[in-house]
Formats: sequence, structure tokens, C-alpha cells
Amino acid sequence: MLLVLLLWLWVAGVSYGLGRAMLGQRLAGALPPELLLAAGLAGLSWLLALLSFGVSIGPAVQLGITATVAGYGLWHWLKAPAAARQTWCKQLWTPRQELGWFGAAALASMFGMLLLLHAVQRPILADTGLYHAQTVQWLQTYPVVPGLGNLHGRLAFNSHLHLLTSFFSARADGPWASLGQQAAGSFWFVLLISYAVRQLARPRPSVVLAVYGSFSLVFVFIAFRPWVSSPMPDSGVTILTLLVLGWLLEKQLSPSGPALLSRAEAGLLAALLATAVTYKASAGYLALPLGFTLWQLRPKRLPTPRLLGLVALAGAVVALPWLGRNVVLSGYPVYPLAPWAGLPFDWTVPAAQTAFDLLEIRYFARWPAGDWATGGLQPLATWLPFWWRQQASHDQFLALAIGTLALVMAVRHLLGRAREQQFSFVLFGLLLACCGLWFATAPAFRFGYGYLVGAAALGAGLLAGSLPGGRWLRGAALALALVYGLNGLRHEISKFQSATWLRPAPYAEPHVVGARLEGRLIRLGMPNHGFRCNNATLPCAAGPLPPDLHWRGPRISQGFRRGPE
Repeated sequence: MLLVLLLWLWVAGVSYGLGRAMLGQRLAGALPPELLLAAGLAGLSWLLALLSFGVSIGPAVQLGITATVAGYGLWHWLKAPAAARQTWCKQLWTPRQELGWFGAAALASMFGMLLLLHAVQRPILADTGLYHAQTVQWLQTYPVVPGLGNLHGRLAFNSHLHLLTSFFSARADGPWASLGQQAAGSFWFVLLISYAVRQLARPRPSVVLAVYGSFSLVFVFIAFRPWVSSPMPDSGVTILTLLVLGWLLEKQLSPSGPALLSRAEAGLLAALLATAVTYKASAGYLALPLGFTLWQLRPKRLPTPRLLGLVALAGAVVALPWLGRNVVLSGYPVYPLAPWAGLPFDWTVPAAQTAFDLLEIRYFARWPAGDWATGGLQPLATWLPFWWRQQASHDQFLALAIGTLALVMAVRHLLGRAREQQFSFVLFGLLLACCGLWFATAPAFRFGYGYLVGAAALGAGLLAGSLPGGRWLRGAALALALVYGLNGLRHEISKFQSATWLRPAPYAEPHVVGARLEGRLIRLGMPNHGFRCNNATLPCAAGPLPPDLHWRGPRISQGFRRGPE
């Protein structure tokens, strides 16, 4: 526990310093604190992506970036007390004069302890054992490896959130044995707790924002609690999405009227959207609601061509390193979403393997816990009932809540009672469109929690904002969140292991067997243990080796290729 707290301070210091350095004093000072830190993490993942073409994310990179950006953040904090320390202290002190502060403080304490109890547990997510932990090892040991997807297709699933995990953790073969792989992923939950608490404790709380924040916080914990300690990209991109939507709602629902975006904020919004895509490609659907919001809150006196140019430039700057890493890892600009777009490199993954990986994602989402290869081909009337029965109860509740809220909001719109919330109503509708696209492509809930939870939280907030008794509704949202947090603590404290007081639990021992590829050792995950490599020594493949797999050279860093000898 103590080391996790120290790691969170490390993440906060680096993200604050880099956020300040990249955004500048004016923009950084205008952002909510959670979004400033999220933007700092986004900037760090972009910087690490650039560096990964030439160096591994090892101690030299960790120490160099930490010393530079954390030092800058501390210097900035100390050099302008009136603009920095006093402002932040005032923001923290003002809510204490309000009655809502006590409930918000209880919420922060309860969810903070619940998060800490989960962050020190052993990583158990299946995908983490299959490829997340191995991906982090590759990043910490070598620069981006050509054709790594040939060893195992999932190793080419290029999420830039793994770059953050590799930066804030120790190497698996060192004395600290992957210590810190829980830090970056769990820190996103810290930001979400901060956002929800701030909405409940602000001097003039908004019912819409309070319900939005509370619903988002509780449901994200419900969905991801068992996997907080696993370095997965799904939770990070979900929370980033919810923070961005919350920031835009704050601007739209400002007491003095909608606050337009500045040019810098418009560029930041485009950069954060592109960052979300580099974290998980399914976030690309967010272009619908975020594009609409950008247009509605666009800066004054900024012509449309310049606005589009600004957005395109910001998005391209963020996306180009991700596209480049995709090409090196697999030979495709976006692996495996475009199996027809392979480039003529010797390390390019065969098109048949790329198409297979794409179909596995799509069909397994439709036919989980079954024979996805045949089940995914079934017509909608066949796979939909099976898909529904396989979903967790909280996911079924989320789907029903979204459908109910959509029906209620549609009725309110037809009755003309939503005119004062026209912007938010359209935003809700576009989030529903994202949900529809998600369902049509790959309806695994954790692929789309960002817009699924965002739609449900926004719909609940809009409905609560239209009802009388705003103070009581805020109190009810707080009470429900506290009840959930208290119940979670009751369960987790009873399972707490005293060995994790100092440091989190390590990975389970890998169950692997050795194989030879052209005379050199490669480890393979064992079928009776789900093919999981966990933190096995590199290289390790989660499954049998392709018969036409070859090394590209005498060094592991030269990668792999497929084809004749």
C-alpha cells in the first residue's frame, strides 16, 4: 500500500509538470485539475511513443523525464505563489465552507481506500496474462520491435497506455520484479474520484454534474474493480472519456451561460480525442459527440477552415507516432482493423492472420464463452439472446438503463420539455449513436464503456436536473455512492492480505514450456493455464508458434517475420 501511494505521487508529479510544460500557464490554469493531469499523461504517452522508436523505456528514460518535468512542475509551483499555491489552496478550502464538503470528503476517503485495496491485489485479468504484461516487458527491454505481431498477434495491439505502464514500473527481470504496473492504471481512478468529489463539493453544485459524476464513479468501480491492478487499457480510456465529457458539460452548464472554448482548448480537445484512439481504437466513435461539442462551443472569430485545420493538425501530431508504431509492429497502419492495408515489408503480418485477429475480436464479442468462430456468424436473432445471457448483471443493468433513459428523453423531447437542454440532449443522442456503432461492430462492454457509461450518466443527470428538489437529488446520489463504497470496503477488508501493506502482490508464477525457433529459446504459455505468459522472461508467446515464423536477424530486437526461409 505504501509503495502504491508513493507511485501515485510519482504519477501525479510527472503528469502535473508535463501538463504545465506542454499546455502553457494560461491553458493549464483554465483546466480542471483532473483534466490537467490527464492531459499530462496524454502528453507523456505521446513523448514515450516518439522515444520508443530509438530506445527502450528503461531507467534512463524514466529518470531523465521524471527529473525534468517534475522539477519544472515544482519550480512552477514555487515561483508564483499567488497564481499557483494560493489559488489551489483556495479551491480546496472554499468547499469546506459548504455543507456538501463533509459528504464529499467521506466519498473521497471511502473510494480512495477501496481503490487502494484493489490496487495492491494480484493482477488477474486474462488479457493481462496473455499479452499486457508481455507488451510492457517488450517496451521496457527494446525499442519498438519490427514484426512483433508475428510472434503473437495480440502483441501488435498497440495501446499507448502500455507506454505509461512501462514508464511507471520496474522491469520484470530486475530486483523489483514489475513493481508499479498497478500505478498508471489505478491513477486514472484517482482522477475520477477527484472529479466526482469536486462536483459534489463545489460552492454552487449542479444537479446534472453531481449525478453525472456520482453515476460515473460508481459504475466504473463496479465494472473494473476486480481488474484495477491489471495494466489494461480499457479502464484508462473509459475514465479519460468521462473526464473530457465532464469538462465539456461544465462549460455548457456554467452558471453565467455556455463558456466557449478558446483556440488552445479546441486544439486540446482534438488532441485528447486522438489520444483516446491511441489508447483504444474503439474510442474513434467519440468523434461524433466531441465533434458536435467542438462545433457548438467553437471559439469566436475563428473561421471554419482554420478551426478544421487546427483540429486536423492537433489530431495528426498525436496520431502519427501511433501509426508509425503500428507499422513497425505489424506492417499495418491500424492493426488489425484494416487487413487489406498491409505494407510491403518483410515483417508484415500475413493478411490471413490479420483478418483472423479482427474476426476474433468481433465474433468473440458477439459469442462470448462459446465457439466464437461459428457463433459469431449466426444471424442476429440467434446470437443476440446468447450474447445477453453471457453478460454480467451490471452490464445488463447498464444496457437497460441506457434504453430506458433514451425512451424517457425522447418522450420529453416530443413533449417540448427539453428545449432548455437542447445541447445536452443532442450530446446524449450522439453518445447513443456511439453505443449503436459499438453494438454493430464488437459488442463487448469493456470495449465501449466510455460512451456506454457516459450516455447513462449524462441521461441520468439530465433527468435529475429536470426534476424538482435538486438538493435532495444530490444527496441521494451521494448516499447511493457511499452505500456502494461502504459495501465494497466491507468485502475487501475481509480479504486483505497483510503482506501487501508495503508493496502490491506480484504476478502469479507463469506456467510455460520451452520451444526452439531456429535454435533459440522461446517460451510458450501452457494450454491448461489459458496460454498465459504473465511475466515470463522474453520472448514468450500465448499459443503455438506459426510454422513459417523466423527471426529477422541475430538479435531479438530485430524482430520476426513470416514466410519461407
